[in-house]
Amino acid sequence: MKSSRFLFVIIITRIITQTQGDKVRAAAILGISPTTLWRKLKEYDLNS
Repeated sequence: MKSSRFLFVIIITRIITQTQGDKVRAAAILGISPTTLWRKLKEYDLNS
């Protein structure tokens, strides 16, 4: 389970970097809602 979490964190951070911090666009690329992305960022302590 830890490896899938680690992979998801890497994917999220790379996409947010590629979208220059545009979390709405990042969520669209990931196929999730902005609210879900916000929850995942909070869950994984990535709120920067």
